[in-house]
Amino acid sequence: MRIVELYVANFGILSDLRIGFNEGVNSFLRDNGEGKSTLCEFITAMFYGMETTKANEKAFSPREHYLPFKGGSYGGSLVYEDGTGSAKKLCRIERTFDRVKKQQDSFKYYVNGEETPAESDIGYSVFGVGIETFKRLIYMTSFTLVPEGNSEIRGKIGNFAGGDADVYKNAKADIDKAKTELIPLKKVTGGKSVVPNLKAELEEEKLRRRVLENEKNELPEKYERRAKAILAVEQCKESLTGLERRRRMLEKWDEYERSAETLAGKQKKLKELTEEFPLGIPSETEIGNMADAAEKVKFNRGLLDIIGFGEADNKRLEEMSKMIVLAKVSSYGDGSSFGVDFTKVEADLSAVSDADAKLDALKESISGKENNSEYIRQKNVFEGREEEAASLSSDLKAHRKALEENEGDMLQEMIDIKMKQVKNEKAVRRNGRLGIVFLAAGAVIAAVGIVLLILKAGPLALSIGFIAGGAALACIGIGLLIAKAIGKRKKLETEGPLEKKALAAADALDARISAFGDYYVGGKRSLLFIDDLDSFSKTRSSIEAEKVELENINAGRIDIERKLLGLFGVFGIADRGLRNGTAALRELKNEFESLRDRKAKTENTLAAIRSSRSAVSSFRTVYMPDADVEELLERPENVRYDIKRAQELEKEIAADRDRLAGFRAGLGYDERPAPVDPSKEAEFAESLKAAESSLQEIEIEIRKAENLISGIGECEARIAEIQEKLDDANTFYSELDLAGRLIEQAEKDLNDRYIGPVSSKFEAYKKEFPDAIGENVKLRRDFTVEYESDGAVRKQDHLSTGQLACAALCENIALAESVLGEDKCFFVLDDPFTNLSDKNMGIVRKLLKKLSAKRQIVYLTCSAERMI
Repeated sequence: MRIVELYVANFGILSDLRIGFNEGVNSFLRDNGEGKSTLCEFITAMFYGMETTKANEKAFSPREHYLPFKGGSYGGSLVYEDGTGSAKKLCRIERTFDRVKKQQDSFKYYVNGEETPAESDIGYSVFGVGIETFKRLIYMTSFTLVPEGNSEIRGKIGNFAGGDADVYKNAKADIDKAKTELIPLKKVTGGKSVVPNLKAELEEEKLRRRVLENEKNELPEKYERRAKAILAVEQCKESLTGLERRRRMLEKWDEYERSAETLAGKQKKLKELTEEFPLGIPSETEIGNMADAAEKVKFNRGLLDIIGFGEADNKRLEEMSKMIVLAKVSSYGDGSSFGVDFTKVEADLSAVSDADAKLDALKESISGKENNSEYIRQKNVFEGREEEAASLSSDLKAHRKALEENEGDMLQEMIDIKMKQVKNEKAVRRNGRLGIVFLAAGAVIAAVGIVLLILKAGPLALSIGFIAGGAALACIGIGLLIAKAIGKRKKLETEGPLEKKALAAADALDARISAFGDYYVGGKRSLLFIDDLDSFSKTRSSIEAEKVELENINAGRIDIERKLLGLFGVFGIADRGLRNGTAALRELKNEFESLRDRKAKTENTLAAIRSSRSAVSSFRTVYMPDADVEELLERPENVRYDIKRAQELEKEIAADRDRLAGFRAGLGYDERPAPVDPSKEAEFAESLKAAESSLQEIEIEIRKAENLISGIGECEARIAEIQEKLDDANTFYSELDLAGRLIEQAEKDLNDRYIGPVSSKFEAYKKEFPDAIGENVKLRRDFTVEYESDGAVRKQDHLSTGQLACAALCENIALAESVLGEDKCFFVLDDPFTNLSDKNMGIVRKLLKKLSAKRQIVYLTCSAERMI
């Protein structure tokens, strides 16, 4: 079998890749990351497909791993040649993969160009093994070159027995059956021998059946004993019933006597209640009014406790009343209950705050001006020289006025000249623009006339007219442009003299200023001196004015503060300051109003208490002169209860008299019955107890016997069941003996016929690596290797990575040929020899080339040194 061609549409990093394969060795040199492993996985996916990616799967599934990098159709095709001679056929597999679900994949299978039905996991049909075994035998990497097998490989090896394969299969089936049936038997018997235990259990059940039959025979005698016990119980009960009737008669007589005593007690209580009201019993309304008055007293007393207005509060209210009298006659009095106009207080407080702000601003302004360095310099230079400064300033102002008048005349003349110049300049610009417009329009019109004349598109006169009109407009434009040029020349001619005139006027003015300055300089006084002195005088006047304003504002503030502090002094809060004093004043107002309200509530409550107490006292005087008023106030409902109870007692007494008369008539006897003899009753009770105990015992015996007898059928079924198990156990031991012989035969066949060929092939290929593997390395039955060193057998984990790789290669080839057969065997090698030395790599090259004579080898590597 060999791969002929594959086409990768899109699979991981690979896209639109077509590769043809030859027989023998097909070597590919590719750098890391160029898709060598992806190509190998693509071959596996073509034969076996890919599993669905689960929603909760945490691992990175192959379907996700090989999603196309460039998008597009996910899949491709693979062509392989199968069979030999006339049975050789050319097969083609086409697959496209869904991104998640296997059920959404598409699969097509062609044989010799014709589409043929087949399972999507075609690899099982072609190779006879699952995907893991296929990858273990066909697909080798540096990670899989470790000697090992799997359960499928071991099972496959076991089925290569030719015509005797059924011997192994039957033996294995019998072994499984023996184990399945042996396990439950061991659980029942505790791991002991099955047949003896079943025989012993069978004898026990037969003995139990005999016991049950004896119980069944004794049951009639027990029924007779039960009848006698029932009769004895009935006789004892009848005797006790006679005594019970006499006791009930005594109980009724006792009840009659107790009812008579109860009636006498009620009559006595009624007499006591009526004696509490010697002047008559009040009506329900009068009792209700008295109770309401008592409740009001209690309520108002509680209200007094809540109000809590005491002697200290009263003294405090009197003190504050005296303060309020003084406050009413002050400038802030308003005639109200508290006597203070808070609007005036707040207004004066606001005025104080405004005054403070103004004072701070004036102080800052005065300080800034007085501490200004320029002002200090001027003050030091000019203080005491005001008269001289005034004289100089007057002269300077007069001279400056004369200069300003002269400057005004000269400035007007210059303005007139400038206006003429501007008008001339506007005219020049206008002439230039119009000249260009007329010249352009004349050129266009003349051109139109020339075109008409050349094309003869109209009358000759029209063409000539266009030409003449265009020429006229052009001439006007030329004239305007000439006027613009003349205007520019005049501007140049006039600008020079104007500038000269202006410069002359400026020079004359400077000369006059300079002459005036020299006059002052000659007198050792400068213009700067005069200006500084004037500035100093203005600043000083401003400072003096602000100081006067500050004093006035401060005086007003002091007056307001004095009035406010006087008001606060009346209430003893002057030490708290203006703002805090106002807040304290409001607190005093609230305190005064609260005390006044509490006093008024207290007085009203006391009046209500006196009124309600008077109503209770009146009730006492009329109906209960011996009662205490405070007791009535505390428990007014007791009176109502006593009256109600007296009324109820009257009704109860009448009802009890009627009931006693009827009760006595219903007794049927006039004297008290004789008492019951306790000893006689105890004797009857003891006899009844013994009879009931005897009856209970026989009942238990009967129920037990009946229950046992009901188990006879179950016992019969159990005997039959045990007998059946005993027969099955005898058969089972016969089968188990046969299974043992078959096991021995299967083990011998497996060692001699099945594992032996794999070991022989391993030994043959091992000789290719005499130094790396050696004679001491052996293949075990579980397809791992072991070796002997220093007289001890060691596991394969003690071998080096290179030795393991060489041993695994030999084992893989031997297993593949044994499991798959030489006609199905080909190899895909994904750079598996990275751990081999140059010497062993050379051996691998020779071995693979020798193998390629019979089978195809696809070899991929990233190193030119490991190429085959």
